[in-house]
Amino acid sequence: MPNSQIRKNRVLRVKAQYVIPMVFVTLCFPGMIVGLDISLTNVAILMFLTFVGAAIGWARKTGAKLRFAKPNHIFAPLVFCMFLYVVAFGRTYLIMSGYMAESITNSGSFFVIMLFLGFLSYYFASANGQNSSRNFVNVIFLTLFMFCALEFLLHLMGVEHARKLELPQAGRPAVILQLIGLQMERVALPISTSVQIGGLGPAILWAMSIAGYVKHRRSIFLVSGALALALLLLVDARSMIIAPILATAAWRQFRSRPTILVWIAIIVPALPVIFTAVGRLLLPFLVAITSNRGAQLGMFSNREFIWNNVWPYLSEASVVQIFFGNGAFGQVRAGIVKNYSFLFGQWSEMGTALVHLHNSYLQILIDIGLFGLLAFTILIGTLTWHAAKFSLRADDYTADALGISLLTLLWIAGTEVTLLPYAKEGFFMTLLVWIGIANIRPIRRSVGSFGHVTRLGHRFFHT
Repeated sequence: MPNSQIRKNRVLRVKAQYVIPMVFVTLCFPGMIVGLDISLTNVAILMFLTFVGAAIGWARKTGAKLRFAKPNHIFAPLVFCMFLYVVAFGRTYLIMSGYMAESITNSGSFFVIMLFLGFLSYYFASANGQNSSRNFVNVIFLTLFMFCALEFLLHLMGVEHARKLELPQAGRPAVILQLIGLQMERVALPISTSVQIGGLGPAILWAMSIAGYVKHRRSIFLVSGALALALLLLVDARSMIIAPILATAAWRQFRSRPTILVWIAIIVPALPVIFTAVGRLLLPFLVAITSNRGAQLGMFSNREFIWNNVWPYLSEASVVQIFFGNGAFGQVRAGIVKNYSFLFGQWSEMGTALVHLHNSYLQILIDIGLFGLLAFTILIGTLTWHAAKFSLRADDYTADALGISLLTLLWIAGTEVTLLPYAKEGFFMTLLVWIGIANIRPIRRSVGSFGHVTRLGHRFFHT
């Protein structure tokens, strides 16, 4: 291999090495504030020192100017959808006061920081490299591995979520573990803003591990998959365990037929709402049973009741509200939350007043209307098509890992708001997947198909 190519490969490895701590600290940012009850000021200082230290180390190692990769045209719908939510937060902030204004400020600040650092991390990971998409995927994979390993280690050390008492899901019997004979309680992982969101990191790692092992049969993917699955069992995230498996099956079956895969991706988040809407009309007895939140078993843990409160609002909403929504936390401005907040009486007062709709599509519809929902479906379809197109051409796991992760997130979006900034660190993980897909491009064959992740994995995990 020519000396110039060897130096390029070395620079790529150095860049990935120094961008990982930046992405890692960003990923931990919301969870440290809530889960470990660390002040925003201290976390901001930690983030600043990490970014400055990484930048200095990078500059000393490479001694080269940054040449950022040219953004792919797929970035356009992504940037537009994020802009719609920036406007949505601004709309709500201008008319709200009291605790609502405080929540808007906090959530909006998280959102803007995640956007800025997400795109910044991508540019750092892709600078000076022709293999930027693979490089960025390796950064995501290794960062999630470190993140999940830290969560598991803190749990073994007995560190509990600082606001465990405000999360009524924690402490309930873990259904999956009971099925295999283990009497354990569902836990809230230490570095997370809630029980469900705490499962998103392991869910994406689980999806990427499946994709990586199917493609390369490497031991690092067995280890990462086992770690992710262990955390999901502790959180008792049943849908997040199943979602990557279903996503992998759908991806491998239809990636050669992108049109079908696009329709699957668009429809999947709507399936739970469609099912309950049809069930409400045709099978009211079934819906009545599954709407009993006090029961141990339930199809959607009473999310059906929340979703069914949206239809009366839509029948009375104005044309402007239907097409352009109510702004961020639209369920509060529309008054819908008052009809189901009693279900979350064990939560804190603010948490009860702001609880979201537990479905990404419905939340988008209430926040930014049909116009915003159309924009998001175009984004989902574009990303799915783009990943599928390159999946069949690539000789590594880049496109497969990102595509399966995207379908996993969309599957979970049927019962959570994984696509929206309310998910805090979960949204940052979603954003990383979106940015990674938008950046997929042809990969130069002169570099080994698995070289970067193997060398980085050896550096961090001795595999």
